[in-house]
Amino acid sequence: MELLYKNQFVKISLDKAHGIIEMVWLPAVTHMSDEDFKQVFTRYAELAEQYHPTFYLTYSEGEDYVIMPHLQEWVAENIIPRTHQAGVAFTAIVVSEDIFARVSAKQLLDEKNAQLLTSCFFSDRTKAREWLIKLHESSKVA
Repeated sequence: MELLYKNQFVKISLDKAHGIIEMVWLPAVTHMSDEDFKQVFTRYAELAEQYHPTFYLTYSEGEDYVIMPHLQEWVAENIIPRTHQAGVAFTAIVVSEDIFARVSAKQLLDEKNAQLLTSCFFSDRTKAREWLIKLHESSKVA
C-alpha cells in the first residue's frame, strides 16, 4: 500500500496491485470544515485521475462525521463524475454505527451517480476489501 496523501483529516493510499484507492478518515474529521471536506475530495479526484484505480474503499478510523446535504450534492456533482471518468467503477464504503453518519454516506450516491458506480456498504473493513479484491480477480479472468 503506497501512501499518496495525508493531512490531519484523511490518509489516501493506493493498492496498485489490486487497483484500489483507499481513503481512511482520521479522528480529526469531526473538526473538518466544509472547505476542508472539499479540499480532501478534490485531492482524491486528482489522485484518481493520476493513478486510474478501478476500486475505491473508504472508512473511518475516528469519530463519526455526518456529510451535510449540500456537501453530498457537491460530491455528486463535482467528484463522482470525475473519478468515474478516471476509471473508478466500484465503491466499498465501510459505514459507521452512527445512524446519521450511515445515512449521509448512503445519500452520497444519488440515482444519477448510482448508474456510474457499483457500490456496496459494509460494517467491516476486511469484508469490504475482500469484495473489491474478488471483483479485481474476476475482472482479470474475464
